[in-house]
Amino acid sequence: MRSVGIKIFIAAICALSLSSITPAMAHTALVSSTPRNGATIQGTPKNFVLIFSEALAQIEGKSINTITLVGPSKIQVKLDSIRVLKSRMSAKPFAPLPLGRYEIRYRVVADDGHTLTGQIYFSIK
Repeated sequence: MRSVGIKIFIAAICALSLSSITPAMAHTALVSSTPRNGATIQGTPKNFVLIFSEALAQIEGKSINTITLVGPSKIQVKLDSIRVLKSRMSAKPFAPLPLGRYEIRYRVVADDGHTLTGQIYFSIK
């Protein structure tokens, strides 16, 4: 009888320890952007802003998080003042943008080391 009680006790301890295991944290994701994906806007935006679900990694003197703007002619458009602050990445257009469809491409590294790449499309009319 005593061995049955010990087996039940061990099974209960195992069940409790398994139920306390927390799932692994999800990788970073893009939460929002300005302009929004698929938006049609009037004129050149003052800033491009990407907000992620986790803080982004930073290494002094290295550009590990990148944002690129590709214009209607599939030519890369120069950006100014690219900044990363916690989970927020922003950039300013260097000059007024002509009408057309644009693509924002990004590559970021979260504090947990995982990389995320993606793109956002918007149009200026």
